Amino acid sequence: MTEDKNETVAVFRFGVIHEFIGGAILSSVEKRRLIREKCARKWIIPYSSRTRISENTIYRWIRRYRKSGGKIESLYPHKRNDRGKPRILAGEAIASIVNARKERPHVPVKMLLADLKRRHLIPEKTGLTTLYRVLHQNGLMNNTPVPEDRRKFEASLPNDIWQSDVIMGRKLMLTVPSEKRI
Repeated sequence: MTEDKNETVAVFRFGVIHEFIGGAILSSVEKRRLIREKCARKWIIPYSSRTRISENTIYRWIRRYRKSGGKIESLYPHKRNDRGKPRILAGEAIASIVNARKERPHVPVKMLLADLKRRHLIPEKTGLTTLYRVLHQNGLMNNTPVPEDRRKFEASLPNDIWQSDVIMGRKLMLTVPSEKRI
């Protein structure tokens, strides 16, 4: 995120927690009631499609703000340090996926996923998206064979080759009505 976006998010978060860190002294009952009200409310959260905030999130924002000594920068969104890496898979599971794909490069990914789960080489929770991501990161998704050219007839110019097809069918007898006599 850019600095402006980070600042917008931090100001929003401060707006949510300002009653808890300001000068007002709240009892624990009042704090719980206020947090429940905030969690029940629908919010327009900047740069997010979510509309609700959990109690744990509010408590985390309060702790971060207090721990920093009241700096608004502490409420900036943090970047994930494991971005692009599957959280559900360990190194052994990734190695199993890579080996299975190298052994059978033409097997569809859905079948590969089912086989790896059946053999208990990867966790049961592993999804198709995770498997695709691992295969792409290891360069194993471009193993599709080049299709064979199956054109039977070729011509360099139009009308060089003509083709027709005839089907034998039933004979139809057409009768033409005779003219009426006056």
